[in-house]
Amino acid sequence: MLIIGCLVFIYFIWQYVFLTSRATIPLGFLSSYQKVAKTSQDIVNFTNSARQIIKEVNLSDLHSDYDQVLSLINQARQKNNQAHDLAFELSQNLKNMAESLNQLKTLESQRLGYEAVALEFSLVSEFIAYSQSTNNFLDSLTLAIAVDNFQNRHRVSEVLKNVNQKVLLINSLNREYLNKIILLGRSLNK
Repeated sequence: MLIIGCLVFIYFIWQYVFLTSRATIPLGFLSSYQKVAKTSQDIVNFTNSARQIIKEVNLSDLHSDYDQVLSLINQARQKNNQAHDLAFELSQNLKNMAESLNQLKTLESQRLGYEAVALEFSLVSEFIAYSQSTNNFLDSLTLAIAVDNFQNRHRVSEVLKNVNQKVLLINSLNREYLNKIILLGRSLNK
Protein backbone atom coordinates (compact mmCIF):
# COMPACT_ATOMS: atom_id res chain seq x y z
CA MET A 1 0.00 0.00 0.00
CA LEU A 2 1.16 3.45 -0.82
CA ILE A 3 0.18 4.76 2.61
CA ILE A 4 3.18 2.96 4.08
CA GLY A 5 5.68 4.57 1.75
CA CYS A 6 4.20 8.01 2.21
CA LEU A 7 4.31 7.89 6.00
CA VAL A 8 7.88 6.58 5.95
CA PHE A 9 8.75 9.50 3.72
CA ILE A 10 7.70 11.88 6.51
CA TYR A 11 10.66 10.72 8.56
CA PHE A 12 13.13 11.22 5.72
CA ILE A 13 11.71 14.64 4.92
CA TRP A 14 12.11 15.55 8.56
CA GLN A 15 15.76 14.54 8.49
CA TYR A 16 16.43 16.45 5.28
CA VAL A 17 14.43 19.57 6.04
CA PHE A 18 15.16 20.09 9.70
CA LEU A 19 18.52 18.44 10.32
CA THR A 20 20.15 20.15 7.34
CA SER A 21 18.59 23.49 8.14
CA ARG A 22 21.04 26.34 8.66
CA ALA A 23 18.50 28.18 10.77
CA THR A 24 18.16 27.84 14.49
CA ILE A 25 15.01 25.82 15.01
CA PRO A 26 13.25 26.32 18.35
CA LEU A 27 13.67 23.22 20.53
CA GLY A 28 9.97 23.04 21.42
CA PHE A 29 9.00 22.90 17.76
CA LEU A 30 11.78 20.47 16.88
CA SER A 31 10.86 18.18 19.77
CA SER A 32 7.16 18.13 18.84
CA TYR A 33 7.99 17.50 15.19
CA GLN A 34 10.26 14.60 16.17
CA LYS A 35 7.41 13.06 18.16
CA VAL A 36 5.09 13.41 15.14
CA ALA A 37 7.69 11.71 12.94
CA LYS A 38 8.28 8.90 15.48
CA THR A 39 4.57 8.20 15.97
CA SER A 40 4.06 8.26 12.20
CA GLN A 41 6.85 5.71 11.85
CA ASP A 42 5.23 3.48 14.48
CA ILE A 43 1.91 3.68 12.61
CA VAL A 44 3.72 2.70 9.42
CA ASN A 45 5.29 -0.30 11.14
CA PHE A 46 1.95 -1.60 12.44
CA THR A 47 0.17 -0.90 9.16
CA ASN A 48 2.91 -2.63 7.21
CA SER A 49 2.70 -5.64 9.53
CA ALA A 50 -1.07 -5.84 9.03
CA ARG A 51 -0.62 -5.60 5.26
CA GLN A 52 1.96 -8.41 5.28
CA ILE A 53 -0.34 -10.61 7.37
CA ILE A 54 -3.22 -9.95 4.96
CA LYS A 55 -0.97 -11.17 2.14
CA GLU A 56 -0.39 -14.36 4.14
CA VAL A 57 -4.17 -14.71 4.57
CA ASN A 58 -4.54 -14.62 0.82
CA LEU A 59 -2.00 -17.41 0.40
CA SER A 60 -3.47 -19.49 3.23
CA ASP A 61 -6.98 -19.02 1.86
CA LEU A 62 -5.84 -20.52 -1.42
CA HIS A 63 -4.80 -23.64 0.45
CA SER A 64 -8.02 -23.76 2.55
CA ASP A 65 -6.23 -23.78 5.91
CA TYR A 66 -9.21 -22.37 7.82
CA ASP A 67 -7.69 -22.21 11.32
CA GLN A 68 -4.49 -20.62 10.05
CA VAL A 69 -6.49 -18.05 8.06
CA LEU A 70 -8.57 -17.06 11.10
CA SER A 71 -5.46 -16.76 13.22
CA LEU A 72 -3.82 -14.53 10.60
CA ILE A 73 -6.93 -12.37 10.30
CA ASN A 74 -6.92 -11.85 14.07
CA GLN A 75 -3.22 -10.92 13.97
CA ALA A 76 -3.86 -8.43 11.16
CA ARG A 77 -6.74 -6.93 13.14
CA GLN A 78 -4.51 -6.52 16.21
CA LYS A 79 -1.82 -4.71 14.20
CA ASN A 80 -4.43 -2.55 12.51
CA ASN A 81 -5.97 -1.67 15.88
CA GLN A 82 -2.56 -0.76 17.27
CA ALA A 83 -2.02 1.60 14.33
CA HIS A 84 -5.53 3.00 14.89
CA ASP A 85 -4.74 3.68 18.57
CA LEU A 86 -1.48 5.38 17.64
CA ALA A 87 -3.39 7.73 15.34
CA PHE A 88 -4.92 9.29 18.47
CA GLU A 89 -1.43 9.69 19.95
CA LEU A 90 -0.37 11.31 16.69
CA SER A 91 -3.27 13.76 17.03
CA GLN A 92 -1.99 14.80 20.45
CA ASN A 93 1.54 15.18 19.06
CA LEU A 94 0.18 17.33 16.24
CA LYS A 95 -1.66 19.48 18.77
CA ASN A 96 1.64 20.01 20.60
CA MET A 97 3.36 20.79 17.32
CA ALA A 98 0.67 23.36 16.49
CA GLU A 99 1.12 24.97 19.91
CA SER A 100 4.88 25.25 19.30
CA LEU A 101 4.52 26.99 15.93
CA ASN A 102 4.46 30.41 17.58
CA GLN A 103 8.14 29.79 18.40
CA LEU A 104 9.01 30.05 14.71
CA LYS A 105 10.49 33.43 13.89
CA THR A 106 8.66 34.45 10.72
CA LEU A 107 4.97 34.72 9.98
CA GLU A 108 5.57 32.78 6.75
CA SER A 109 7.09 29.87 8.68
CA GLN A 110 4.23 29.93 11.16
CA ARG A 111 1.64 30.00 8.37
CA LEU A 112 3.30 27.09 6.54
CA GLY A 113 3.53 25.18 9.80
CA TYR A 114 -0.17 25.69 10.55
CA GLU A 115 -1.08 24.62 7.02
CA ALA A 116 1.06 21.49 7.38
CA VAL A 117 -0.49 20.62 10.74
CA ALA A 118 -4.02 21.15 9.37
CA LEU A 119 -3.26 18.79 6.49
CA GLU A 120 -1.79 16.20 8.85
CA PHE A 121 -4.88 16.40 11.09
CA SER A 122 -6.98 15.68 7.99
CA LEU A 123 -4.68 12.78 7.16
CA VAL A 124 -5.02 11.37 10.69
CA SER A 125 -8.80 11.63 10.45
CA GLU A 126 -8.76 9.75 7.15
CA PHE A 127 -6.34 7.19 8.58
CA ILE A 128 -8.75 6.48 11.43
CA ALA A 129 -11.52 5.93 8.86
CA TYR A 130 -9.11 3.76 6.84
CA SER A 131 -8.29 1.58 9.85
CA GLN A 132 -12.01 1.15 10.54
CA SER A 133 -12.56 0.19 6.89
CA THR A 134 -9.69 -2.27 7.16
CA ASN A 135 -11.43 -3.91 10.12
CA ASN A 136 -14.65 -4.05 8.06
CA PHE A 137 -12.63 -5.73 5.31
CA LEU A 138 -11.25 -8.26 7.80
CA ASP A 139 -14.78 -8.93 9.11
CA SER A 140 -16.05 -9.48 5.57
CA LEU A 141 -13.09 -11.70 4.79
CA THR A 142 -13.76 -13.81 7.88
CA LEU A 143 -17.39 -14.27 6.83
CA ALA A 144 -16.40 -15.08 3.24
CA ILE A 145 -14.02 -17.75 4.46
CA ALA A 146 -16.57 -19.22 6.90
CA VAL A 147 -19.42 -19.19 4.39
CA ASP A 148 -17.88 -19.43 0.95
CA ASN A 149 -20.43 -18.06 -1.49
CA PHE A 150 -20.55 -15.44 -4.21
CA GLN A 151 -22.36 -12.84 -2.08
CA ASN A 152 -19.74 -12.93 0.67
CA ARG A 153 -16.81 -12.86 -1.77
CA HIS A 154 -18.44 -9.93 -3.58
CA ARG A 155 -18.81 -8.09 -0.25
CA VAL A 156 -15.07 -8.54 0.37
CA SER A 157 -14.35 -6.99 -3.01
CA GLU A 158 -16.63 -4.01 -2.34
CA VAL A 159 -15.18 -3.32 1.10
CA LEU A 160 -11.66 -3.60 -0.32
CA LYS A 161 -12.53 -0.95 -2.92
CA ASN A 162 -13.55 1.35 -0.07
CA VAL A 163 -10.24 0.71 1.72
CA ASN A 164 -8.31 1.46 -1.46
CA GLN A 165 -10.21 4.72 -2.01
CA LYS A 166 -9.24 5.82 1.49
CA VAL A 167 -5.61 4.98 0.74
CA LEU A 168 -5.72 7.24 -2.34
CA LEU A 169 -7.11 10.13 -0.29
CA ILE A 170 -4.55 9.61 2.47
CA ASN A 171 -1.73 9.55 -0.06
CA SER A 172 -3.00 12.77 -1.63
CA LEU A 173 -3.17 14.52 1.75
CA ASN A 174 0.28 13.20 2.59
CA ARG A 175 1.78 14.64 -0.60
CA GLU A 176 0.27 18.03 0.25
CA TYR A 177 1.62 17.77 3.80
CA LEU A 178 5.10 16.89 2.60
CA ASN A 179 5.10 19.83 0.19
CA LYS A 180 4.18 22.15 3.07
CA ILE A 181 6.94 20.70 5.25
CA ILE A 182 9.48 21.24 2.47
CA LEU A 183 8.29 24.84 2.07
CA LEU A 184 8.48 25.27 5.85
CA GLY A 185 12.06 24.01 5.84
CA ARG A 186 12.96 26.45 3.09
CA SER A 187 11.33 29.32 4.96
CA LEU A 188 13.40 28.47 8.05
CA ASN A 189 16.58 28.76 5.97
CA LYS A 190 15.81 32.28 4.74
